[in-house]
Amino acid sequence: MPPDPSVPTPVGSNVDGACSPSHATDFSFNAAYKPAWKHPLPWFYNPANQPAVAHAGDPRGLFGNILAGWTHQTACGVDPAAQSVLGTPGLLATAYAGDTQDVGYRDQALVVRYADNATTVCGDVAAVGCTFTRFYVNGPMISADLVMRTDAAMRETGVRWSTSDTPGPWDLDFQATLMHEAGHALGLSHTSENSGQTMSPVIQAGAAGLASRSPGAGDLAGRDVLYQ
Repeated sequence: MPPDPSVPTPVGSNVDGACSPSHATDFSFNAAYKPAWKHPLPWFYNPANQPAVAHAGDPRGLFGNILAGWTHQTACGVDPAAQSVLGTPGLLATAYAGDTQDVGYRDQALVVRYADNATTVCGDVAAVGCTFTRFYVNGPMISADLVMRTDAAMRETGVRWSTSDTPGPWDLDFQATLMHEAGHALGLSHTSENSGQTMSPVIQAGAAGLASRSPGAGDLAGRDVLYQ
């Protein structure tokens, strides 16, 4: 899901992976609405109602690796450590700050949580996750709230969470969905639906969705517009 509709639409990722800033988004580029974290980002995890795939694994370690996938991967042939804005290595220093019972925004931080009433929270019966961000008009991100459906709420959608490398046709990859929502939490919006990028509006069920476990070249080029 896109960030909170009550605030301006953030810059999106590009479709073709071009490295020029003028090609870094398929939305109109407006420098006044470039939300990005201007300080090291702490993130909190609320385990309440976490789905079985999270309970059986290491969701905190998984999400830490997902953020590292966004902040440490190379785009446009440049080592992120060499172009770091915040933290070394990487474009943005992120750190797990502990578990929380928060069910909404936490100032200067990201909260990852689950919701049984995800349709109400996300405003879309088909959404399996959504991320809401708050940021100042001139760019600094204030907070982010990343919400994923519980197992009970997933049954409303006709698909189920999966971490399998060989998913069935009704399995939706948990890691790929978290990777997509983490992109929103870092300030990215959607690419066009047929872009083949992780920030495409739809994560495919089944084996096709596994490609979204890692950001695409266009996703990373959009990230670089925010953090270079």
